[in-house]
Amino acid sequence: MVVKSWIWAASLTAGLLWSTVDAAADDDAARKDAALRQSFMDAMAAVSVAPTAAAPADEADLRRYALYPYLQAARLRRQLELATPAAVGTVDALLPVDHAVIAFLREHGNAPVTAPLRTTWLDSLAERRAWATYLEHFDPGRDAQPALQCHALAGRVATGRTAGLVDDLTEAWLTPRTLPDACDVPLEWWRSRGGPGVDLTVRRARLALGAGDPILARDLARSLPAQRAEPLLQWAALIEQPSREITALIADPGRPVDDDALAEGWTRFARADAAAAAAKLPALVASRKLDARRASPHALAVALALSWSRMPGALDFFAQVHPDDFDDRAHEWHVRAALWARDWTRAAAAIGAMPEALRTQARWQY
Repeated sequence: MVVKSWIWAASLTAGLLWSTVDAAADDDAARKDAALRQSFMDAMAAVSVAPTAAAPADEADLRRYALYPYLQAARLRRQLELATPAAVGTVDALLPVDHAVIAFLREHGNAPVTAPLRTTWLDSLAERRAWATYLEHFDPGRDAQPALQCHALAGRVATGRTAGLVDDLTEAWLTPRTLPDACDVPLEWWRSRGGPGVDLTVRRARLALGAGDPILARDLARSLPAQRAEPLLQWAALIEQPSREITALIADPGRPVDDDALAEGWTRFARADAAAAAAKLPALVASRKLDARRASPHALAVALALSWSRMPGALDFFAQVHPDDFDDRAHEWHVRAALWARDWTRAAAAIGAMPEALRTQARWQY
């Protein structure tokens, strides 16, 4: 028994000693990790004041740190920011930092660390009109930001690479967003050759209106003949003042209106005042001579607006909606409206009308 006790005590003592050694090693590793993190953060903080600090000055441990490439990228970005405004001399002349960036991007490929640096570098090349290098490294799929795309178009104008440029400008033009200033040069080149013209301008204005941007649409409409601009301006007004414009259209049955514009204005009107839209739908249908099929989307807008606010009457308007106009959202709110009205038969029927993928979800199976 004494021998066994001695062995047990010795084993316990050895275990405690090893635990103490392991704990000390862990503490030492933790201190080293903390010191390394602090070194990294200090180096990052110094980028703004010492962006050209030579990499060899970095300690070996910092160079092996997992985030070290982010420090390198930050230094290169800062050097580019300082270099960009300076006159370079001749067009397409490269700076030492350009060669450093090229090497860094080649080393790290498509790693996330390269994305911000790549954007800053391409912007710098464009500002310095280093178009040959820009076009050599620009990747339409990877460099998808509108400004970078437009810089590439400007570079092609500057270097005479205009084959297919009108098609690419057309693609860039047909966006619902405001184009960046970088597009001014290639667009001016296009306008000097007759583009984009009335039809493409109307198409873009309609895209802007469909995306809910009446300001851009109005700006585009200024360049159009009055006859082509009027429907666009009316659509813009329906977005900005839906109640006023819907009331005017009901009062003037002969006044033409684009179907998409009317749908947009009516939807916004219903969302803003569901009760008023419910009261005015019969007058809209009569004024615009809408048959049941054409009236269906307008009834759906009212039904959804009423159901979102748990207002009574939503089921009456859901009943006027054509089956083809029900999407998943409409199906779900139809069921909710029936449940809130305690119309169990209607709720069961509404669930039964759902697409199978929606109907079989757990929340509609209880």
